[in-house]
Amino acid sequence: MVSGIGNNVSLVYKDMNFGDEKPSHVTISGRAVGEKNTIHILFDTDKGSVREILEVEATDDITDHTFDISNIEGSGTITFVFLPGSNFDMKSFRFSK
Repeated sequence: MVSGIGNNVSLVYKDMNFGDEKPSHVTISGRAVGEKNTIHILFDTDKGSVREILEVEATDDITDHTFDISNIEGSGTITFVFLPGSNFDMKSFRFSK
């Protein structure tokens, strides 16, 4: 788990391979301390680039937050960018259809 994520922190995951799966959801397991936290997810793959903006509601406990995303495919880098005002504890993430 990455705790106490603040302003303008990026978590980068290289060599992610989605193949032709085209997930339509991402679930982030974590805790948004205080107010809601805004997270940008950047998908830079060999099939193109996509940016998603997520608003994670404040929670006292680690909670699963599921969001719709544009279908992505191929291989590339996934970057979670935490915007100013963030105070987030991130346990995990997963993509699904």
